[in-house]
Amino acid sequence: MHEELGAERVWDAERVAVVIDHVAPAANIQTAEKQAELRRWVRAQGIRHFFEAGRGISHQVLVEEGLAQPGMVIVGSDSHSTAYGCVGAFGTGMGSTDIALAAATGRSWFRVPETSSCARSVTTSSAR
Repeated sequence: MHEELGAERVWDAERVAVVIDHVAPAANIQTAEKQAELRRWVRAQGIRHFFEAGRGISHQVLVEEGLAQPGMVIVGSDSHSTAYGCVGAFGTGMGSTDIALAAATGRSWFRVPETSSCARSVTTSSAR
């Protein structure tokens, strides 16, 4: 984050969560080293919401831990981040540079599509 963005710290360590998932345990030395580097970075940043390898998949862990709440905007590095919709939050996946920018600034941008409406009709049956 520092090299690419010039940011020393995350914008709000209480609002950043990190989950080591998908490659847990590490499949090779390179992955193990990256995970160790990530652990050091999390400690240095003071990020409380850190979930170790084996805890679960990120988008499930954030829901289970109550970190994903209705009305929130949540960005994740996984295409399944849209799953946060299950609790009424907006979630989307992003690439590593966009995630780093969001962590550093607490901001991002989204293109919001035009709104369309649809009519809904409900019928009930009195037949028993």
